[in-house]
Amino acid sequence: MVDNDSFKDPVAVCSQVEGVRLEREPNPGPDPARNRGALVAKAELLPFVDAGCVVQPGWPPSHGQFPPMLI
Repeated sequence: MVDNDSFKDPVAVCSQVEGVRLEREPNPGPDPARNRGALVAKAELLPFVDAGCVVQPGWPPSHGQFPPMLI
């Protein structure tokens, strides 16, 4: 998770999900935050979720379940 001055406590949010690492981005805005996440990511596929999104259980699906255009 990338925090760039969130109004919520990012440490508390990250502690609720196993394996989530918190990165901080001092430059405001979604573009610097996404770029920081992409820079430090170790995954082959990068799903982006903004603060206004509600992630449903089971998302993202396994790699083989994504439509071909997203792989």
